[in-house]
Amino acid sequence: MSGLISDPLFQLNLLLWMALPQPAESRINPILYAVGYQVQWICPRLPLGQDLMTKLVLKHTYSDEYLVITAAATRPTELLVLLSNSLPDLNKDASKDLWVSPNDFVKLKLIEKPDGVYINFGYSNLLPGYFGEVQLLDGGQYQDYRPLYLIPVDLHLSAPDQLSLLSLQERFRAAFLAHLAQALRHEPLVIDLEALWQRAVVVWDLWMDLTTKQYLIKQSKMWLIDWLYRWMQKLAIDYHVTEKAVTISKLGDWERALLFKEFQSNMIRKSQILHEQLSLDLG
Repeated sequence: MSGLISDPLFQLNLLLWMALPQPAESRINPILYAVGYQVQWICPRLPLGQDLMTKLVLKHTYSDEYLVITAAATRPTELLVLLSNSLPDLNKDASKDLWVSPNDFVKLKLIEKPDGVYINFGYSNLLPGYFGEVQLLDGGQYQDYRPLYLIPVDLHLSAPDQLSLLSLQERFRAAFLAHLAQALRHEPLVIDLEALWQRAVVVWDLWMDLTTKQYLIKQSKMWLIDWLYRWMQKLAIDYHVTEKAVTISKLGDWERALLFKEFQSNMIRKSQILHEQLSLDLG
């Protein structure tokens, strides 16, 4: 685990775990969920100034109170948290029209110890009943939590590593193969890529990072088109591509059976969907 507490992506996923119900045997202490907060937005671009990046916006279940959790790149293990009764217009320019003063934020420090990750609330009374150091995650320093991330890749937070890309693409592949058997019953066969990513990333609809979302859809579409192009002569099929979907037509019973067999093959199961050189394909 050493060094992860300064990783913006680890911090984001830790906060998400803290805001969701956890089983009794979980190593995660869901303190945000315990005091009644639910995730409203993930990584929205709030007008807070260029130095601050919003990780999470939560709303209290029984009131109009919002909890805004941000961080500054210059203080990698510090979270800046704001309580507010309103939210700004997301269409405002964050660099020109500041919503609140940086002095309005409460500073909380993440701490890494041999037995896990802690946060120091001090005497802030930010969350009722939580003072001083509170353990958030129980785990030894050699534990790697990246395969468990709800959001394994976010281009605005950090450059993706190979393990995170592999974890995310396998979730997409599982969603794709699970969808395929049912979708093949229909003519034409429509593969809605965004719907598949919604299955692969369970917090997709709350996640506001459009750049990463567009990249994931584009990469999975390129992967799918590449395989369809290889099979066109063998299967004699047509396909049509839109921004977020691929439609395959002229599928008889033989073509459906063969297409299903091809997509179940080892070549497909081992093929790479996402690539590390993300910046090359964002334009």
